[in-house]
Amino acid sequence: MRSEQDSYAKFRTTRWSVVAMAGSDDPEAQKALEELCHEYWFPLYAFARRSGHSFAEAKDLVQGFFVQVIEKSLFARANEGKGKLRTFLLTAFRRHMAHEGRKQDAQKRGGVHPLLSIDEMDAESWYHEQMIDGESPEHMYDRQWALTLLDKAVKELGRQWSMKKKETTFKALRPFLTQSPEGPAYDEAQQILGISRANLKTTVHRLRAEFRECLREQVRGTQLSDSEWQDELQTLLQAIHPS
Repeated sequence: MRSEQDSYAKFRTTRWSVVAMAGSDDPEAQKALEELCHEYWFPLYAFARRSGHSFAEAKDLVQGFFVQVIEKSLFARANEGKGKLRTFLLTAFRRHMAHEGRKQDAQKRGGVHPLLSIDEMDAESWYHEQMIDGESPEHMYDRQWALTLLDKAVKELGRQWSMKKKETTFKALRPFLTQSPEGPAYDEAQQILGISRANLKTTVHRLRAEFRECLREQVRGTQLSDSEWQDELQTLLQAIHPS
């Protein structure tokens, strides 16, 4: 179990390292790269759709981009000076969009589609649900990137509580990660867990603190500089909840 945990922790904190190893033949690096592509598929899809591309065009563009990432070592010469994985991916994707726009070769892009398993209809449905009138492609990309990191943080926190044999507690208290722990939902959680009000408040406080740390780790994993992650975190939170 110890080696499994160490391996997971290593993978969690090396998102830029995965990019740097894009040209490696290491099977573990290749698997990690494919997972990274899967994780950030939707923010780029949302960017393409918001930029005016149709459903079919957007999915072909994103699939084609990540196929090149995986098969052609597109990230092998990644400029680490960029600092942010978010910025690097969007810059590389814009370049890919411009190139594919000149080629007009959708058939070739579609031929390599199976490399990434994505539920495209779910992605399109999610895109329409997430749309905000007047939102720029760049802002929607940032917002979806932030939501992706939030989702990853929640899943990581769930994994941690599962390892502590506290799945039921996590499931009951998960809503309080993003909403105030009060009202009927709070009463319901107390009944489900069978604990005192004071104990429930303490547990929710601890859960929210651990969630913040998981989110920080997700943001740190997409930064090269330790001094930049706090600014990036604020940028992403602002993208979700603009003032």
